[in-house]
Amino acid sequence: MFQHRSAELDSSFINRLILWWFNSVPWKGARKDLEPGDLFDVNEGSTSKYLSDLWEQHWEPRLKGYLRRKELYSKSLR
Repeated sequence: MFQHRSAELDSSFINRLILWWFNSVPWKGARKDLEPGDLFDVNEGSTSKYLSDLWEQHWEPRLKGYLRRKELYSKSLR
């Protein structure tokens, strides 16, 4: 969809921390209306698909553990 590899991938830790790698986008937007070609590609690790899969991978086991402990606790009160 977009044409540019994200500058975040090649930025130093400090530049990532303060989002310096992103500065070119607002500067360009201040000079003219942004178009899809002006934007960076989304990093694979930042896509909603990747993040939701990662969330499910970690959430499900913890939810099952919580529900199991809750059930055991309820039974212990009887």
